[in-house]
Amino acid sequence: MGDDRIDKTLLPKRVLVDSSVLIMALGDHADDQRAPICVALWDALIQADAQILIAAPSVAELLRSEKKTPLPRTVHVQVVAFDLPAAEILADKLPQRILKAQAVATGDPLQYIKYDAMIVACALRHRAESVITYDGQMVEMCRVAAIRSNTPQDFRDQQTDIFRLFDENA
Repeated sequence: MGDDRIDKTLLPKRVLVDSSVLIMALGDHADDQRAPICVALWDALIQADAQILIAAPSVAELLRSEKKTPLPRTVHVQVVAFDLPAAEILADKLPQRILKAQAVATGDPLQYIKYDAMIVACALRHRAESVITYDGQMVEMCRVAAIRSNTPQDFRDQQTDIFRLFDENA
């Protein structure tokens, strides 16, 4: 229970939430052990009045998920397009040679990698401070493209570790 607390002082004001986190934050895959912190992070971002960017390709993934979860309609959520400026950023920051090398390194199909690259380009194009993701491949793309990436656990209140120690010793 304590692991679900988020330190709002650590939250960026403008983030792009990847589908790997978004799907769990909105209630799909509730049996995944990471789901509670995704929900807590989503709630904390809204309470902190953060701008939550969702790349249009992630919306398609969300709608294809098991529950076909609709994207919440709130002033905090903005769906961002993969448009001409995003395509130009993609070509500059994540050229084909980098995507091909990542496909070889991970064994993932190039089409899958291109999809993630589009999401990273959306984050850059729409000035996200961070991409919140569980996708290790996307983390590497963020590193190459020079944009910060985080997991929901990166925003966990560090006090939870102390509380957990007390709970374990009780």
